[in-house]
Amino acid sequence: GLLKNYLRQGGKSELAAAFLHRCSGLYLMKEVRMDPCILKEMGAAAARREPLSDMCALAYLDYYARHRDERCGEVDRVITGLGGQLMEKDMKLPLFKEYVDILEDAEALLDKAMVVFRGKQEQPVQIRYRILASD
Repeated sequence: GLLKNYLRQGGKSELAAAFLHRCSGLYLMKEVRMDPCILKEMGAAAARREPLSDMCALAYLDYYARHRDERCGEVDRVITGLGGQLMEKDMKLPLFKEYVDILEDAEALLDKAMVVFRGKQEQPVQIRYRILASD
């Protein structure tokens, strides 16, 4: 809708990138539904080699991990690029295990145990732990 019209009329890519970042944050943090138009624009921006934020990359990978049936060759190429971009920054996430078939370094994560904590602004994550004496 609005983004597509804006870009069609020659809108600035910086504003579009900020909008994609915001939509990605809402999807990841607030579980707002991801519009297919947003995913398509992220894929097109990646294909044009326009920079996408890490938030956009994470949202794109998360969406297609949850909706594997919507993947195709074009989507997999974008996933490979965005996943590689994140892994180059030394990000290692359980999400990458979903893409072991197309992400080169994801196989090394298969035998790793990872824990992901999700909180809410009203209820931040609290981690309580005890260190037990060893025998």
